[in-house]
Amino acid sequence: MPETKQYPTTREVLKDLFTENTGTHFLDSGGAYGRHWQHNQLKDFDASPYAWYEAWVGTYYGTDDPRLDLSVTVDAYHYLTERLDYAGEVDDHFRAWIDARNEGLAEGKYGFYGDDYLYPNLQGMEAYAEAFHDEDEGGWAGILTVNTYNDEDALSQTLQYVAFYHKEFEDWVYLLQVHGGCDVRGGYTDARAFYGNGHYSEDPYALADNADFTFYWEAPNPRKDQLRFDGVEEPDTLHVRWFWNHNQESDLDDWDLRDSWFTPLNLSEYPVVEEDEPRPDDFDTLVVVDKVVYLGPSPITV
Repeated sequence: MPETKQYPTTREVLKDLFTENTGTHFLDSGGAYGRHWQHNQLKDFDASPYAWYEAWVGTYYGTDDPRLDLSVTVDAYHYLTERLDYAGEVDDHFRAWIDARNEGLAEGKYGFYGDDYLYPNLQGMEAYAEAFHDEDEGGWAGILTVNTYNDEDALSQTLQYVAFYHKEFEDWVYLLQVHGGCDVRGGYTDARAFYGNGHYSEDPYALADNADFTFYWEAPNPRKDQLRFDGVEEPDTLHVRWFWNHNQESDLDDWDLRDSWFTPLNLSEYPVVEEDEPRPDDFDTLVVVDKVVYLGPSPITV
């Protein structure tokens, strides 16, 4: 009885991708401060934070009115482990198909994708998808080619992938590259194959939420027991939120603290200032200190 091939885990494959040497180039500005794959060599991927943020005080266009600017970064490794499972058999099939196609080309048997040699890169991913894509159960046979750099993105590193429904493996497949260089025009890893996992399984859009996040925290309610509305007491805790969905911040204009304790306040409704230290004794102003935002008192007293 033949032995079943033992494939590496999803986390092992992703760590290989994030540390893969994608090379250097004298025109690549990464020589000044390092490339992603170089920074990742000593990284403890599983212990790294899932997400982090930086805050600045800017101004609205054409005005001097202060505004809060938030930059939220989601760790690409954690993002992928939540959504993908390594598809070892598909990965083997992908590479074997490229090798067979290139061997035929070397023997003068020009293939169906032109007369260039293929590799596990973007051209190879698209050629493989063209050869093996089919309709899913919903009747859709599209091929998605995505580079996350081209649109709004919150991930720590750029991803490039081709997603399609595989007619032989009968599932949605992601052929994925991680950008490990500095200049986004080059420095991509070899592609590896994955399925969507959990509720992302059989889903062509498992990686489509790379620009979505919710930033929130809780703070004590300084107005507790000061106001009542129809006998409903204000909550002990304020829930404060900034929600971003494909470049759209949320609107919570109809919310009333006294009616709905679980609905967060929108950060865009707060005045914002920049200070040298936080002011934690009141809760009506956003105070930005060294790129960290605090809920603090207004510097203006009446």
